[in-house]
Amino acid sequence: MKQGSVRQSMAVTWFILAIIFVGATAVGGSSIRRHSALERRVVTAESLLAEWDARIAVMRDHAEQLRSHLTDTRTELVSTKRMLQTTRSLLEEAAVDIRTANDAAEQHRREMTVLKTCLAGAANALQYMAAADHYRALYVMTSVDRECREARALLAVTR
Repeated sequence: MKQGSVRQSMAVTWFILAIIFVGATAVGGSSIRRHSALERRVVTAESLLAEWDARIAVMRDHAEQLRSHLTDTRTELVSTKRMLQTTRSLLEEAAVDIRTANDAAEQHRREMTVLKTCLAGAANALQYMAAADHYRALYVMTSVDRECREARALLAVTR
């Protein structure tokens, strides 16, 4: 009976070893699967990280282009502001010149009106004097006396 029990013990031992081997293989396979899944996740994460790094590089390049464009735009703005100030100053000077020219033109118009009135009166007075109508000649000359005095003053200033 001892042999039967040794065989039985051996069978039980082999059975236990088989269970341990199957369990170890299952655990080992499970560990390999978990390791493979982790490895896939690591590869995926590295791929995503590389993608994000590329995107960040593109965004940095774009940001640098925007900074450059902004610097150029600021420079243009400063230049445009200076040109605007210069133009404004020139326009103000031109407005003063125009007012001065308008005032001078108005003064010339007044002077021309005075001269025309005086000359027209003198011409009329001469016609009346030629017709021997001295009373009307005197009347016409008296009516333009103020304009003729102004004309005489103008002629005295221009000499």
